[in-house]
Amino acid sequence: MKNAKPIIILVLLAAIAGVLYIMNQGSDSDLENREFSVDASKVDKIFLVNETQQQVTLTKVDGEWLVNNKYKARKDALKNLLETLTQVQWRNTVPKKQEEAVFKNLISKHVKVEIYSEGKPIKFYFVGGASQDGKGTFMLQQDPNTGENHPKPYVTYIPGFEGYLTPRFICEEHLWRDRVVFQYDKDELKEIEVNYPQAPKNGFKIQYSGNNEFHFFDYQGKEVQGFDTLRIKQYMLNYKSISYEAMATQKAQGIADSLHNATPYYTIKCTDKNGNVDEIIAHRRKPMKLEYDINGDPLKYDTDRLFAFINGQENLFVIQYFVFDKLTVPYLWFFEKES
Repeated sequence: MKNAKPIIILVLLAAIAGVLYIMNQGSDSDLENREFSVDASKVDKIFLVNETQQQVTLTKVDGEWLVNNKYKARKDALKNLLETLTQVQWRNTVPKKQEEAVFKNLISKHVKVEIYSEGKPIKFYFVGGASQDGKGTFMLQQDPNTGENHPKPYVTYIPGFEGYLTPRFICEEHLWRDRVVFQYDKDELKEIEVNYPQAPKNGFKIQYSGNNEFHFFDYQGKEVQGFDTLRIKQYMLNYKSISYEAMATQKAQGIADSLHNATPYYTIKCTDKNGNVDEIIAHRRKPMKLEYDINGDPLKYDTDRLFAFINGQENLFVIQYFVFDKLTVPYLWFFEKES
């Protein structure tokens, strides 16, 4: 009997552990409705819509993700979303007494996620807000075939990640758009043309034929000699990755028509070896707040940011001087020798 006592204790402990496990699992035995993750490598379409009907469709076309079939998707936002779709896990069942409140919150504020592979729906669910501890996210499955909602919401999480997941499910088109304006290796470029309509003599054009053969032109289109080849090489490397900061606010969009008719501060046009063209037209903007120069006079223009039109689009964008300054050098810069 003495030998039986430890065995009885072990059995009791196992029974208690089993009861605790079942309690933690909840009364629902449908494990499939707790499985939120998918194999992101097989996903080729994601539809996101929130309670205000803001929506975006991400589609994978020839290995590249597009936003509403119009723009390239931001790589950082896409990486976050795909990692979330792959890594999200069930953490716990919402306690019965909290279900009603969670359902109400999911109705009032949510993002519906629809995930497809080769034209077939594979996973639908609603993403709500954060759990009380701020480390989980409320989610509710929906049957992709019948449209029927699962009766139980769950708390989900990503192991090792501190925080909730809702911000990764972006529904605004402009926040999904790739912000890259220019992205070229030197050998991809055929021509760069920079004009300063308010100071024309600073303008220039570079043509690159490959094999370190450069042609340089002044603002009148006259080919000139004596330029510093090393400076041209250095300058062309600056086009490897140049992005805008943001889309202008709705209020700022209201002045787009007047800017179309205004004289630009500068224009930059790049043509690659395949004939593809990227162009930006920049305009100075008024300061966002009252600021003064060193003489105490009010500044006429914002010293940090400009407005810009990109590739003929009607939308107005915001760009930063410190990003674009390395592209907007004057004509004579190419004739200065390094000291």
